[in-house]
Amino acid sequence: MIWRSGRPPPGIVVRNERIDTDEIIQMGDILVTTPVRTAFDIARHLPRDLAVQHLDSLTRATSVTTAEVLLLAEKYLSLNPWMGDFVWSLTRFS
Repeated sequence: MIWRSGRPPPGIVVRNERIDTDEIIQMGDILVTTPVRTAFDIARHLPRDLAVQHLDSLTRATSVTTAEVLLLAEKYLSLNPWMGDFVWSLTRFS
């Protein structure tokens, strides 16, 4: 969910990160991240075992591929040097 207020709804974790307009879609009245961006964020922010469970569900429910997530990760690699390790770890599981 994209939230513009300083106070998110209960149970929602807010992060202040760069997100491009092509990574946002509208579902009803709510702006949310695309499935690829969601996979990218899950892989970066959740503990590995939990991330794998969520990513498995996400890939079964959508058409998200590892290649798409890698492409998005490479887009941010130039902005965040630590992303190199993240991209490398994704390639090991593709």
